[in-house]
Amino acid sequence: NRYDRLSGELPRLEAVFWPHTDQRNLMKQPKKIGGARGGKRKKSKKKKKSKEPGGRYAGLIRGSRTHHEMKDLVSFDARTFRKLHKQVHPYTAHLIYAVVALRHWTPLLPEFDIADRALGIGTSIDLVAVDKAGDLILIEYKTGYTDYWDSCDGVMQGALVGLANTPRNRASVQVAVSALILQRQYNVPASRMHCYVIRVDDAMTQ
Repeated sequence: NRYDRLSGELPRLEAVFWPHTDQRNLMKQPKKIGGARGGKRKKSKKKKKSKEPGGRYAGLIRGSRTHHEMKDLVSFDARTFRKLHKQVHPYTAHLIYAVVALRHWTPLLPEFDIADRALGIGTSIDLVAVDKAGDLILIEYKTGYTDYWDSCDGVMQGALVGLANTPRNRASVQVAVSALILQRQYNVPASRMHCYVIRVDDAMTQ
């Protein structure tokens, strides 16, 4: 009958390793061409009108929908899932294809809650899967970040000083810290865990 008040993992990481980050600055950086930054902006073709919600919160809405669908996809049988979701978002389809069809991992625990009470941190791992060897696959998935996934906002601080402060690296730190919590608090051997970040947008899954 005792409750522990925990803070989220991401706010704690932000406060220690990248307190200066301004996501808006990253999004304004020149778009990349051929892997190099600083060139001319790509000419974009006129897009078809989308039925999806737009505006400043469109990315959050897509991300939340994808997380919700992935959770239900793993939690329920096919019949129940089809009743709940008449049509899945393309991001969800791309993610499950990348996990199951390409890598042959078995999804096990979606949105798996873990905590380190000594540090006062609680978080959820987006997806815990199992590979053919029986090792745990910890997956952090991100939606969007088109054109600025590797955009750099200086370097990180603290123990990670010198590491490029990019969305890709921040996501990698997130899933790595989740693995450390599983090792410290749940006695999962580090050698039996593998961490991955999967990013999906309209054009690709990486």
